[in-house]
Amino acid sequence: MIILTIEILLVFLSSYLLTARLFRIRNFVDFLLICFTLSFAQIILVELILSFLNKFTFQHVLLGHILIFLIVFLFLKGKPSVSLNKPNVSLVFRDKILLFSFLVFTSFFSVKAFVNLINPPFCVDSLQYYLTFPAFWFKS
Repeated sequence: MIILTIEILLVFLSSYLLTARLFRIRNFVDFLLICFTLSFAQIILVELILSFLNKFTFQHVLLGHILIFLIVFLFLKGKPSVSLNKPNVSLVFRDKILLFSFLVFTSFFSVKAFVNLINPPFCVDSLQYYLTFPAFWFKS
């Protein structure tokens, strides 16, 4: 679990470095969107490359993310980062409809995440639907 946490931190840190020093985005929302997009792209890229090489193991995935982090860190070591503008969230708290919709979405998402953490779906349909691609990787 600790290694997985380190791997996730490496992925998000490398995407943060790319977003802050290469793209120079000043808007906070755009910064977060680009950062999460790059982190998911990095995860997919490493998994696809390792599956094509038939080296799709946890150790190789960790080494792939460490390698990408080191490349990004060495490439962007001397570049300055950009200061972000503060997001204006007071609009959400002043408007009652936006606050209500935000709270409904947050509460629904929290309850759904908590239920899935306590009792994950293990029925045949969900396993066939979500695990088809990884099962194909492991077979080859």
